[in-house]
Amino acid sequence: MLCSQEGFMAGWHLDTKMAQDIVARTMRIIDT
Repeated sequence: MLCSQEGFMAGWHLDTKMAQDIVARTMRIIDT
């Protein structure tokens, strides 16, 4: 269960990082 929880947190962190990257790209497109 501990391993699965760690994997879930790692996946959530990765998703958050990707989401922030998408938002940053979108803001850049809106700026230009």
